[in-house]
Amino acid sequence: MKWPGVAGFEVATDTELLNVSGLDGIIVGPHDLSVSLDVPEQYHDEKFLRTLQKIIDTSRATLPITGVHFMDAGDTQDMGNWMKMGFNLLIAHADLVYLKRGLSQELSAMRDLFGEQSKDDGKSIHV
Repeated sequence: MKWPGVAGFEVATDTELLNVSGLDGIIVGPHDLSVSLDVPEQYHDEKFLRTLQKIIDTSRATLPITGVHFMDAGDTQDMGNWMKMGFNLLIAHADLVYLKRGLSQELSAMRDLFGEQSKDDGKSIHV
């Protein structure tokens, strides 16, 4: 499999790139795309959404896989909306994001259970 990174609209619509022999798909990085369009992290911007749709349409016309790396590009509703636009591969987050969320939830639950302890008297539980 060959997977080019898509950092800008020009790359994503380059038909030569999309017709590379053995290419199975592309993955769009929304942050990079938004920056290349001069609308950094403005994922609801019309220019961004129009470009995103054009990338999807162009890629889906020639490739079996058109993916997006969604990490921190909005909420789950946005994620669903982007998939409805035509993406067929979703990388929701990175493993470290899930690790951080899980650890944060676990520590929060432990603090709720044991309470916040600030002194070490040999009897306290420190979380």
